[in-house]
Amino acid sequence: MRKKEINWSFGAVLVLILAFSIFTLTPESSAGEVTASSCSASDIQSAIDTCISTGGGTVTVPACDAFNTWGAGDRVYKDVGSTELRVVGQGTDKTKIGYTSGNQTKSPMFRFVGSGFKELGNMYLMGDGYSSRSGRSAIGIAGAVNSRIHHIITKNFAGPTGTICGTSNLLIDHCIFHKVFYGGTYGWYAYGNNSYPQDWTSNFGTNNYNIFFEDNTFYECHHPVSLFTAATVVIRYNTFSFSHTDSHYTNVLDCHSCCYGDCPSSVENTGDYNYDYSIDRGGRAYEIYNNTMNWTGSGKMAYFARVRAGSVLFTGNTVTATNPYSSIGQAIQLVCEGNNNGPACTAENGYPVDYTYSNGCDGSTDGCCDKVETSYIWNNTLTRVNDELTTYEPCGSGSMVEDKDYYLRAPNNSDDGFTWTPYVYPHPLATNVPKKTGSVSPPKNFRKANKET
Repeated sequence: MRKKEINWSFGAVLVLILAFSIFTLTPESSAGEVTASSCSASDIQSAIDTCISTGGGTVTVPACDAFNTWGAGDRVYKDVGSTELRVVGQGTDKTKIGYTSGNQTKSPMFRFVGSGFKELGNMYLMGDGYSSRSGRSAIGIAGAVNSRIHHIITKNFAGPTGTICGTSNLLIDHCIFHKVFYGGTYGWYAYGNNSYPQDWTSNFGTNNYNIFFEDNTFYECHHPVSLFTAATVVIRYNTFSFSHTDSHYTNVLDCHSCCYGDCPSSVENTGDYNYDYSIDRGGRAYEIYNNTMNWTGSGKMAYFARVRAGSVLFTGNTVTATNPYSSIGQAIQLVCEGNNNGPACTAENGYPVDYTYSNGCDGSTDGCCDKVETSYIWNNTLTRVNDELTTYEPCGSGSMVEDKDYYLRAPNNSDDGFTWTPYVYPHPLATNVPKKTGSVSPPKNFRKANKET
């Protein structure tokens, strides 16, 4: 009799445990995993607020066809601090969200601030199709660390696709960025955090970058990536396609020099220039390799990359104009806009003092510290491209010198004191993600990554 009582008691406990699990560990109610009730901005915001208030975790956005449903003031915003947050839909063919025509206000559709932001993925985001640059963007991220944006499609946003401020090792991968609406707008604005060393060569081939753009497809995006304020990026294994005929010149990468201002920490009102002559930093360092760019429009396109400050590695890229009546100006242009006359441009602050330029190369009265330096360009495949490289020297002839500021070869130990090995591919953040996230396969039309050359 005693043995039966013990067995019955154990069974009863087991039943109670299972019942407790059923009622407490479902995605809708368990701590760390919350499902939004719908794809409305208010329901997604509520799910995120609940998730953060209970210690953080994953917010699941359900399958929906919610194009043309968000109103003027609808957007999702959270300053998560260090509390972990992941926001994932069901896939770009299942979770579809968009604004009613002409109604999006000046704010990113999804905006997250803080080191705890870890993931946004598996959604199709549609802008309102407004026809002038107005800061109407898809995504804004500030202060994220070791984070990922993946399997996102964006289309018809009048401002930049997104604005990134002061992140570290943010991976943007397996996305499709299709047509910011107005030709004069940009794809991604990327702002750094001024914390990187002046001599960048020790960081080539590491993950010590603000952003990695990897395995994305860009269609008809004017200046897909623009860099400001010591921003650093790796751009690899992406496809860029252009066929527009508007009058705006286009660069895949536009690395700005100084004077464009700091990114607001809240990533609000993106898309408007904050031209500030007191800012002495431009873009800082870039690795651009194994990308494909195809120009099918009539006439002449500008450049693949236009670098106005910092150090660049540019190799293994395929740059092609396929229309027999079209051409591309240069694969890459190096522009001297920087000088050493800004208030912070001193040897004590680690800035180079090998040239003295006059003030006002770009209209600045303070000068601009960062200039093109320690750049390497080699082994690119070009078709109907007028030149692999040109230099433009508005600050004075001889301000950029081959084998001093840039090199038409790979870095090597004997001449440079270092060699370059690309950072591990695929990026570890693309594979090391928690279960139930990052599970949607990329669309079939994504090309397979090239092998390293």
